[in-house]
Amino acid sequence: MLAFRPFNVGDLEYILVTRKESKSPFLPPPDFDDGFFYSLRTYPRSTIQLNNPIEHFRWIKFTRKETPLRFLVLYETDIELHIQRDFLVDTVKIIFLDKTTSNKGEIVDVFRKHYKTIFFVFLGHEGDKEKIANGICRNANDLIEQLQINRKEVEELLSKIYKNGNLKFEVNLQNEEGNEFNTPVYFRPAQVNYFTLNQAIGNYWYHYTGDSEEELISISKKAVTSEIDDQSRFKTIIDTVDRIDSLEMNCHEKSKAKLPNFYDYKLAPLIIIAPSSYPHLKDLFEAKLKKDKALKIVLKSIGFEQRLNYTNYIDADDIEKNKEEAENIIQQVAYFQKNKLHYLDGMSYLHAQFRSSPVIRFPFLGNKIKKELSFFRPEASIRNQNSLKILFDEFGKAVIKNTIPEGYVNTVFNRARQIVAITDLPLEWLNIEGLPLSLTHDVTRIPEHPLSGIMTYNAMNTTFKVEITKDILRKTLVLFCASEKDDNYEIFYGFYKKVQELSLELGFVTAICKSVADVIELISKHQPDLLIFDCHGQYDPDTLSSYLVINNEKLDGEAIVRNKISAPIVFLSACFTNPTYGYVNGIANAFFEAGSLAVTATYFPISIDAGSVLYLRLLKNLEYASKIPVHNNWLEFVCHVIRTSYIMSIHITILNQLELTPLDNDRRTKLSKKLTNMTARINTGLMSFDHRFSIMKEYESELRKAIEVVIPSFKIDFNSLIPEHLFYTNLGRGDLIVFNCWLDKYYDLNDLKS
Repeated sequence: MLAFRPFNVGDLEYILVTRKESKSPFLPPPDFDDGFFYSLRTYPRSTIQLNNPIEHFRWIKFTRKETPLRFLVLYETDIELHIQRDFLVDTVKIIFLDKTTSNKGEIVDVFRKHYKTIFFVFLGHEGDKEKIANGICRNANDLIEQLQINRKEVEELLSKIYKNGNLKFEVNLQNEEGNEFNTPVYFRPAQVNYFTLNQAIGNYWYHYTGDSEEELISISKKAVTSEIDDQSRFKTIIDTVDRIDSLEMNCHEKSKAKLPNFYDYKLAPLIIIAPSSYPHLKDLFEAKLKKDKALKIVLKSIGFEQRLNYTNYIDADDIEKNKEEAENIIQQVAYFQKNKLHYLDGMSYLHAQFRSSPVIRFPFLGNKIKKELSFFRPEASIRNQNSLKILFDEFGKAVIKNTIPEGYVNTVFNRARQIVAITDLPLEWLNIEGLPLSLTHDVTRIPEHPLSGIMTYNAMNTTFKVEITKDILRKTLVLFCASEKDDNYEIFYGFYKKVQELSLELGFVTAICKSVADVIELISKHQPDLLIFDCHGQYDPDTLSSYLVINNEKLDGEAIVRNKISAPIVFLSACFTNPTYGYVNGIANAFFEAGSLAVTATYFPISIDAGSVLYLRLLKNLEYASKIPVHNNWLEFVCHVIRTSYIMSIHITILNQLELTPLDNDRRTKLSKKLTNMTARINTGLMSFDHRFSIMKEYESELRKAIEVVIPSFKIDFNSLIPEHLFYTNLGRGDLIVFNCWLDKYYDLNDLKS
């Protein structure tokens, strides 16, 4: 069920007014500079939280509320149109006017004509107290002061939204409880967590005295002179993560909240920023490279790389040959990198606010992993399974080695929580003590490029919310798009018949599409909540894009956006729907632009058999999960289905091999039943984070022992299995898409009204 995300009582709405400028996929949007994001994250989310922030934090955690920071970008030319369509008139609005905004006075007058309780922030404004008193603020403390001055108007707005009586507006930030969780930090990546904690505690607004410039300079000098593997900066980030987690667990214990399942997550998702240099950077400068020797040297020498101590690394050997020109370009590159990282920090802060998530930003990666990553470009077409497994392993170890200091891997990944990764890198393959991350954690990604897309993901989830209702399957559409001329059509069609049979049992809709026009018509007719494509997928190296093949017709991103081909949740059972290695125009991005909130896509070609079995299992399991509260959110559900597909592939392979052994029917039946029971037990056990690692480590040996009792000579070649569970990637914020049945059960257990 897709709906507008309702405003929580007291929510503040922030609007940045700026000029529309052209955007590059590889440059931070010019609408935001570092100063703006630093300013924004110092402001409160809600008027309600200002009266005892920590009690407000406990309440939203107990009631499982999502609390995005209500923020949108508005271009000068669109102000009048926005005001005409704005249905959120009963909110306190704060308008940021940036340095590029022209006619500030006229813009202020236009807003004041339509909204009664409105305040303005002139970025960089150094106005006097008289101007501040007229609703123009310099900082968050000015805004809080203005809210108090306009207390009567604020209370009128609160009463319009709050239906249970009048609400009083009071500012009380003097409660010291909880301040031990949050002390000032000066390392920029760690400051994201500091300000997230401030939303819970309010100590910044009460204790703020301004950043110490001397302290900042001292810390920077210390970092530059430290060893390249110095752990102190990473430890600073981890310390702030620990503070957020400690506060959340403290709130959970005090509220004594009851969860529907013992394995349900108590902690908010961890947001990981894993920035990396764009693999095709040299291609973008190809024409200039031929003319500019200095640029060629710099691009060769700089991999947009940071060491473990977060200082930039430059190989200076070649630069000495053309020092003056090269140093100029290095300064430009450093300026770009700084702006990009500050933008990513700002975006991670916005995404963190939904659940008060902690954030870890890894050091910037470049040439150190480019070799390992290049093996996964779609043009490489690696199909030797033993080689592929080795490459997965090498890539996962290389990323860990160059981003997480020794001894900190378990610190980052040993807590029961989901992971939202802002990155282009296939973080699902991180190697955690021999296991890929996706086998132990629920992982979803927000692509780093195009950079403006990160804001789109945030805006979509701030504006809309999706809940999975008990009738989700009746709002599910499966589109079968293979061509009858396809060499594998009979295999495709055989599985499609099984899907049709299942649809009669479960009630979802399935259809054969012979053209893109059919796709458009069916989606328009059924308006699905869950959309599954069963078709071929391909990639285009010239445009760094991917597309779906609909009966030999090409369905590309442009057509998806133009025709609004989307659903809140999309599952792509097709090859190459999200290739890695610089493919910025993946088909999944188009679905998000058209309105989707969660998309499951593929890195590589998938087999017809395994791909079809996977989404058949997804549909069968969804029938149960939509009615019985076993999963909290879509990400947990879809990751469980993909994770257990690994176990299912082993199960099916062994059963097929047993058919070739000289066993009598009775022994074969008994062993088959034993294996089926073991598979069911393992799949159930994998629902619990605490059991996954031990299960995956012990599963192979346990399986061998069970078979060898019956057939001592039987050998299982696990290396021959295709690791298709690693071919999938989840994109978007599936962690915010909650199962209604789980939420209803939670409310019942804790005597809360829905």
